[in-house]
Amino acid sequence: MYNGSDDLDLDGRTNAQEGGSSRDTDGDGLPDYVDENNDSDGMSDKDELFYGLNPDSPTDLRYEFGEHGGDGWWTVGNTVHRDNVDGAYEFVVGSSNQKQMQIAGLTDIALPGSDIDTITIRYKSDTSGKIRFLWWKASGGTSFVNGPAYTGGSGYVEETFNLSGNVNWAGQNITKMRVQGPAVESAVTSVDWIRANGQGDLPVITPGFLDSMIADGVPEPLRGPEQDADGDGIQNLIEFVTRTDANDPMSFSSTKISIYENEEGDYFLEAMFRVDPSIDTHQSGIQFSVSPSFHTDFLDAELVSEVDVGDGSLVERTYRSSAPIEDAPQFARQVFLESGP
Repeated sequence: MYNGSDDLDLDGRTNAQEGGSSRDTDGDGLPDYVDENNDSDGMSDKDELFYGLNPDSPTDLRYEFGEHGGDGWWTVGNTVHRDNVDGAYEFVVGSSNQKQMQIAGLTDIALPGSDIDTITIRYKSDTSGKIRFLWWKASGGTSFVNGPAYTGGSGYVEETFNLSGNVNWAGQNITKMRVQGPAVESAVTSVDWIRANGQGDLPVITPGFLDSMIADGVPEPLRGPEQDADGDGIQNLIEFVTRTDANDPMSFSSTKISIYENEEGDYFLEAMFRVDPSIDTHQSGIQFSVSPSFHTDFLDAELVSEVDVGDGSLVERTYRSSAPIEDAPQFARQVFLESGP
């Protein structure tokens, strides 16, 4: 079990797990075990592990400004810097018509362009015009691509720049990136996020989750919802939802399977588990299927009972398959899904 020792960069992995002194993923001269950002994609290894991303590959590069402020980005020249306004990185065009934000320097990024096919920027502006994405190469020179015309005040849009066929990006080592908003004095542009390769939203961080991880004694680098702090094969988020100890491999809640016989003599598969009913950011339930892969052939699951077993903080729910067990076997699994907006 991880205990914080033998981990010089404090990302939750031991020095040996990061290849010792023989591995330097981004070629920046720092071995991975002392490098807080192995892939030089602008997000620390600890943050990537927290969100279930790959800290050793820039293919999942992303900047979530609402969660992390500027994420290493800064404004250029006479641009007015107001980052993390209403959950976005906001910048204002100055009197000299400079209208840009950028991230630069080998300490921030050193990206192999061939690992990234697309860059998507979610932005809005109060002014009509075009957004521009620029980058610098280690070999020298600046390149850019323009987005389509944008109507000022029309709200957020997601603009994707396809870079895989651009000879100034693919095969190049990218050392700096810049975003420019509409080139009009006093124009206000807000960037919600920047993501590579069509990535979706990050997992929802459930209220109370981090407090629970701290109370369980989970080391800081291992508190991500998709991590497994105690190595018992159960993600931290599931341990939180089922009110077990995320730092104790002997503390877990398993789904109990049973057979129910109705008055007609038909047999049905049932599955029971325990969960905190107060958590509304995620839905938990049971899936039944005649396929062990659970890719197809789903059966309806009926909630047949819910019993309070913890003064309102824990309930025991039992689900029953909609189809009787006949010649074909049935399978059951517990699922946790993010609730809709």
